[in-house]
Amino acid sequence: MWVVLQAVAGVVVAAAVGVVVRLQTRHAHSALQPFFRFRSLPLVERTVLSGPGASVRTVRFRFALDTPGLPNFDLGRGDHLKLRWGDAVFLKPRSYSPLVGGLGGSDPSHRTFDLVVKIYPRDGASQWLDTVRVGETVQMSGPFPPLAEMNVRNGGRNINVVCFGVGITEAIAVLVAELERQNVEKVTMLWANRNRDDVVLGPAVESLAQRYPDRLTVRYAFSRAAGGDFKGRVDAAMLATAFDLADGGGAGGRARMAVVDTPRFLVVGTKAMKNETWTNLAHLGYQRIDHELLQKKGAMGIVQGLVNVLVGGSLRAHM
Repeated sequence: MWVVLQAVAGVVVAAAVGVVVRLQTRHAHSALQPFFRFRSLPLVERTVLSGPGASVRTVRFRFALDTPGLPNFDLGRGDHLKLRWGDAVFLKPRSYSPLVGGLGGSDPSHRTFDLVVKIYPRDGASQWLDTVRVGETVQMSGPFPPLAEMNVRNGGRNINVVCFGVGITEAIAVLVAELERQNVEKVTMLWANRNRDDVVLGPAVESLAQRYPDRLTVRYAFSRAAGGDFKGRVDAAMLATAFDLADGGGAGGRARMAVVDTPRFLVVGTKAMKNETWTNLAHLGYQRIDHELLQKKGAMGIVQGLVNVLVGGSLRAHM
């Protein structure tokens, strides 16, 4: 029976995706299209954000949109763009989290958006992007994921964010989205960098903390320098102190999912950083399956979202 249901779901997904793609191709007016349509967008400005002592140079790339105000990013849900680089035929597009609408120092007019990128010596995509000059174009597509129903928020009033380095471009959007929720009482971010000169968007984060002094706490961790709230690599002990976690406080399993006071966590960084952080949180009793703030729905959830679209809903409804 389950095999039959899976087959039916597959047929529904395939048919619905085809309809959605046709509808978007025919009616959408966004400068960027979801799915696999790429547009050439011009670079209008580039600025180095990192300090002179930074371990890796960080650059803000500002791109113009041909339709101001579009696409309709929902950055609080982790929307991102895909960028073609180098030999676009053989190289996989790279995903980046944009800054728009004044967020993180971006243009509030919605006529442009920013990509804040660390230029790693051995990273082909960032090295290639660093060669792009003002006036030249870059091919991008998005926002992704194309279906909002693929990401759902695991509700709670106590939100903890672990952010590694330039991951702040994604984390700051989540901070803003959570602080705008009236039922969220406390948001804490542990921000890990190698040293203070590696910190980018610091003024934007501090401004946000000043706007919500009783609800937002930002704690800094530097792995190679003093001067922050913590020194060293992020480990279980640091997490427990930064977020005031009681050892084993997450015990109770999935039954605690409905408890709004149960801490929720978002980890922003490389896949390895995320996995290591969730391993440390698990040692404290906070399992990812129960405590992750933004979770992906299964196949049936995607089918439900597609059905909503076909009956007149929105791709970004039911968030």
